[in-house]
Amino acid sequence: MPLAIDPRARAIMAHTLTDNLDQFERIERMIAMAEARRNAALHEVERHRATLANTLRPTVEQIEEAEFEVVDRNRLKGAGRHD
Repeated sequence: MPLAIDPRARAIMAHTLTDNLDQFERIERMIAMAEARRNAALHEVERHRATLANTLRPTVEQIEEAEFEVVDRNRLKGAGRHD
């Protein structure tokens, strides 16, 4: 059951709300604009992520399909040195 509010307190709250309604509406508009900017930024992040994924996909597939040769460690010990 909701708490009972004194009629005088209710009148004070209503008066305070009407006195500050312009500020509340301004804050609501600011919140809506911030949400719109956030949504636009998230959309751009997703668009760039998808573009990067499409760019990298062929290279990843090429790496996954590549054939590798197992190299003997003993052959590698002197291969890089040219003293």
